[in-house]
Amino acid sequence: MVTVRLRAYRRSAGTNLAGAMKIPEHLGGHRSLSNRPVSPSANMRDDYLREAQKIIEDPYILVNVISTRVKGLRRGARPLVESLEKLELEDIALREVIEGRITYSLDRT
Repeated sequence: MVTVRLRAYRRSAGTNLAGAMKIPEHLGGHRSLSNRPVSPSANMRDDYLREAQKIIEDPYILVNVISTRVKGLRRGARPLVESLEKLELEDIALREVIEGRITYSLDRT
């Protein structure tokens, strides 16, 4: 199991804690995850997002947990879930949250 440690910041009006990554509309944002064209796995990601939001209800925390885990996967961390299909790193991180392989803790500052 991996625990992602997040630093808690005070949110002011209009602050997007997700940084460059936008919050999806169905999670409370106004844009898609990226400005890339919609890929064939976009429907799968929507399903994974809905399932992951049942685990981590705050969309800001969810996006930060996923982006932190994707950075780790890009740097060579091994996935904690197995899949017969080729998944994007974001989908792998979402599945890890859904299956309970990733948790998070907030460090209050």
